[in-house]
Amino acid sequence: MKISDYIKSLKVEKVKTDLLRILFLFITSFVAIIVSLLLLEAIFYFPPKIKKLTILSISGLVSLKIIFVIAFLFLVDK
Repeated sequence: MKISDYIKSLKVEKVKTDLLRILFLFITSFVAIIVSLLLLEAIFYFPPKIKKLTILSISGLVSLKIIFVIAFLFLVDK
């Protein structure tokens, strides 16, 4: 195994662990947001329009984050 191949494999593993760490932080913040919204919903009643907007916003952010992680993984492999 050449040194350059070994360094490339180390770089790929480093990026993958960084992405997993970022994904973990994203998931924990996502759960915190959901819990806080549920607590707010228990105290205040939100109209259906705000609930729909919140759900669409959160699902859009989750979709963008997943696309970002997948695209970054494909870029790292090349």
